[in-house]
Amino acid sequence: MYENRWQGAGTSNTNSMITSNQSIILPNSFYVEDGSYIRIRNIQVGYNLPKSFANALSVTKLRVYVSAQNPWTSFKYNGFSPEINNTDRVQMGIDNNIYPISAIYTMGMNLTF
Repeated sequence: MYENRWQGAGTSNTNSMITSNQSIILPNSFYVEDGSYIRIRNIQVGYNLPKSFANALSVTKLRVYVSAQNPWTSFKYNGFSPEINNTDRVQMGIDNNIYPISAIYTMGMNLTF
């Protein structure tokens, strides 16, 4: 990192200037990343069992299902999640290591008596 730092006008190194002087921190785009992403929010697959099977269990209707919420997200962002939920006007768009949205998997059945 030290060898690949900014050393003055005309240099095209990837790391910014290394200094202990905090007063020269100016706005820049060094940490700006592409926040585009694609996410599957909700998937549900269900099956209505035949009436003969439902009647054998003394119900009129029987449906089984599997559901997934937020099962997959694709992004190139280096943080935990590309969805930054910061409403502070001063820190809008700043990622403070917000915990990512959890994936939730559910299995169940619907019975109609």
